[in-house]
Amino acid sequence: KHSTIRLDSRTAASYFNDMIAKLDEPFADSSSAAVYALSNHVRSEITVALSGDGADELFAGYNKHRALWMSLHPSFAQNAATKIGRLIPFEGNRETKTGNKIRQLKKWSELSRLSPKDRYLRLASFTKTEQCKKLIDRAYNGYKISQQFNGDFRDFLLMDQELILPNDMLNKVDKMSMAHALEVRVPFLDLDVVHASRQFRSKTLFSKYQNKNVLFQHFKELVPEWVFTSQKHGFEIPVKDWLQGDLKEEFLYQISEEQCQKFGVIQYSELSKLHNQLKKTASGDVIYPLWSIFVLHKWLEQHHA
Repeated sequence: KHSTIRLDSRTAASYFNDMIAKLDEPFADSSSAAVYALSNHVRSEITVALSGDGADELFAGYNKHRALWMSLHPSFAQNAATKIGRLIPFEGNRETKTGNKIRQLKKWSELSRLSPKDRYLRLASFTKTEQCKKLIDRAYNGYKISQQFNGDFRDFLLMDQELILPNDMLNKVDKMSMAHALEVRVPFLDLDVVHASRQFRSKTLFSKYQNKNVLFQHFKELVPEWVFTSQKHGFEIPVKDWLQGDLKEEFLYQISEEQCQKFGVIQYSELSKLHNQLKKTASGDVIYPLWSIFVLHKWLEQHHA
C-alpha cells in the first residue's frame, strides 16, 4: 500500500520547532525534516517499520563511492575532467542540473590533489576544514579518523560504517522515528549480512553503471526492474527554497549578529560572507553550512536559553 506525503516549506515550518526540541544535541542533516514527516505519517498506521539503512554503506550505493572508486582507477576521460574542472572559474550548485554537473566536476578535480583519507573526508563533507576554522569562534581540530587508509576501496566503506552510518543515518532515523514512538528496524545491519558484505572484492561491488551491484545481481529476479533503473534519490529537501520560504524569518533571525554574539560559537563576519554567497546564482554547497548554523542556533536557543 503506497502513500504519498507532500512536504512543503509551510509544513516544514510547522514541524521545525518540535523537531529541534526532540533533539538531545544539535543535528543538522537537513533530511531529518523528511524523516520526521514520514515517521509522523507512518505512526498513524503502524508501530514498527523496516528501513533500508546500511545497504549503501555495506554495498557501495552512494555516488561518492563511485567517485572514490574512479579516483583510484581513473580513465583517460576522468583525467581530462580533472583538468577541465580546474579551469572553471566559478562554483556550481545543486539547484539545477547543469549547476550540479559543474559542482561535481569542480569537486572531482579537487580529489586528485588529496591523499586517500582526505579524499574521503572531502566527499563526505559539505564544508571544507578551512571554512570550518574560519566560521567557528574557538579552536577547531576536525574529526579524527581511526580507520587506516591503505589505498584500498574497502577502507572507504569501513569509514562510512564507522562515521556516517552511526553518527548520521542511524542517528537521524532513530531520533526522528522515536519522536513519534515509531520503532524502526534495520535488516541490512544483521550481523550475518554485515559479515557477508565484507567477503566481496571491491571490484565486485560495481558494474559500469550500477551501484550496489551485489544486491542488484542477487535480487533482480525478485524486485521490479524500475527499482534498479531509477535515478538514485535520497531524502534531500529543497533547503534553499525552504529558507527563502516559510522558514525565512526564523532563518534570518538565527543567523543574525545578535544570535552569534549571544551564543559565541560562530564568527558573524564569516557567516555573513556565506549568506551573501547564497544570493549568487553559483552558490555551491553554501546552503548546507548555513542550514547547520541555523539548526545549531535554534537548538541552543531552545535548550540553553
